Amino acid sequence: MQWPAFLLFNALSGIVWATLYGVGGYILGRNIERIAGPVKMVSIVIAVMVIIAGFIIFKKNERKLADEAERALPEPLGQHVSQDEQTRQQITTARKHKALPPENTSTEA
Repeated sequence: MQWPAFLLFNALSGIVWATLYGVGGYILGRNIERIAGPVKMVSIVIAVMVIIAGFIIFKKNERKLADEAERALPEPLGQHVSQDEQTRQQITTARKHKALPPENTSTEA
């Protein structure tokens, strides 16, 4: 395409696009109150349907997800002890055997 023809068509399409966009915004702005009610209701219905569908899908796949979680962990879920709990148990055991001083409970700094 020659440069002058491209420039002409590009300018014309830009003018048409801007005009349609502006007129569409003007029309929507004048009718927003009339449109807002039904759009809000449809949005709420869709959101509720998505939540219900997600809950149903989760419940259908709950056993499969739990099995995958069991395989991903090095030990079964029921026997899993967090690192913090292990550290607390080690400190308690050390204090019982007098390897650590008793915990300081005074409020002096």
